[in-house]
Amino acid sequence: MPYRCREKECAKQFSVKIGTFMQGSKLDYQVWAVAMYLMVTGIKGVSSMKLHRDLEITWKSAWHLAHRIHEGLVSGDNPFSSPVEVDETFIGRKRKNMSNQKRKELEGTGRGAVGKTALVSIKDRETNEVQARVIDGTDAGTLQPFVSENVDGQATVYTDDHRGYHGLTYHHESVRHAVSEYVRDQAHTNGIEPHWAL
Repeated sequence: MPYRCREKECAKQFSVKIGTFMQGSKLDYQVWAVAMYLMVTGIKGVSSMKLHRDLEITWKSAWHLAHRIHEGLVSGDNPFSSPVEVDETFIGRKRKNMSNQKRKELEGTGRGAVGKTALVSIKDRETNEVQARVIDGTDAGTLQPFVSENVDGQATVYTDDHRGYHGLTYHHESVRHAVSEYVRDQAHTNGIEPHWAL
């Protein structure tokens, strides 16, 4: 039920959606509640096409709804204080799956990460919260400030042996994937790596 503001200057009707990520939406509360449930319980996340089909709303509405819920789930700026895992990756298509035009554009530019987008993320092992960001490169000048912004000074940081993490000013342990070392006591990045599947 909408409410009416008692101030004479205002005198407008409003609802409990005001001041939330649902503000201005014409979708019912039930649609929002079911969408939130689907998004937070889905192991691999939920696409806007699935929301469109499940909620029987337009794809545009489902897309908008998903983005607003993602924004509402973003936590504050509190740095992680328990042990964290940090990992970086490159996301993009394989060359063999690219169009001939795109392959020609990338011809002679190298292999592997060329033409892909670099990302880095941090996972708090205690709360399972994740912070991720698109980055320009995977050098120490990019990775280490991201860690400093998101991790408390007392936290233990676990990474792989990527040279961008060398010199971190934290209690830092790494595993050497190059020699098939993936777990050593508590040192591993097995919690953050599945994040890239999302």
